[in-house]
Amino acid sequence: MKRYFTLIELLVVIAIIAILAAMLLPALNSARMKAYGSNCAGNLKQQGTAIAMYTDANGGFFPVDNVSGTMGGYGFAHWKWQIAPYLGITVEDQRTNSTNAAAQIELAKGAFACPAFRPVNPDGLATLPLFGGGYGWNGYANISGTSITIGMGYIGIHVKTSQVKNPSEVIASGDASDNNNNNVRQHAFLYTPGNLSTIGVGTKHSSKMQADMADGHVTGLALADLTRTVSVSVNGSNKTYYYYYCALK
Repeated sequence: MKRYFTLIELLVVIAIIAILAAMLLPALNSARMKAYGSNCAGNLKQQGTAIAMYTDANGGFFPVDNVSGTMGGYGFAHWKWQIAPYLGITVEDQRTNSTNAAAQIELAKGAFACPAFRPVNPDGLATLPLFGGGYGWNGYANISGTSITIGMGYIGIHVKTSQVKNPSEVIASGDASDNNNNNVRQHAFLYTPGNLSTIGVGTKHSSKMQADMADGHVTGLALADLTRTVSVSVNGSNKTYYYYYCALK
């Protein structure tokens, strides 16, 4: 005689499966996030190698986050254009129109694409993909939200390897924030913790920012690390900087 499951037995089996799934889900999510972190660290290691090759070929100067005038077009993503050839990426000339999405998509792929990047405005990045990918350059540090000082290179600020006093403790590139205040271009830039209330910082991996440091090694920095400050004398006046964002210590 055939025996069929009763409704109660089926419900019990479904409940057991649901419980097992609920128990396994955190472990699966944890494994996935660890894989994302490993992938991201690999990307940043490639960026570090490309940055080193760029500095060797350009008199010891690091890339810059942004440029102006006839060299413009890439905005905050200019550093990507500068190191792209050393990552095997070919993009159009920097002086042409950088709003050509089809031509610039390569600057948001490969070593420029963090798997944990979840932009709040993906539609905006669809038309300006070069600002996507989730990695930013430590271009400058803010002092009290107003003054611009030396990070790793910005408009009119070119930093040489010999100027960086503690290269193992200065961020070059790393996880940018998923948020954007009013402009998707901000995704290709590393904002300091002074902008936490508006833009935030990219602590995507186990609450840490994966960062490629100026000496080429990759590390994870928690918010407590990123908010650490240091007093530096500039032109005879002491200024307070975020420690890991400051090239001159």
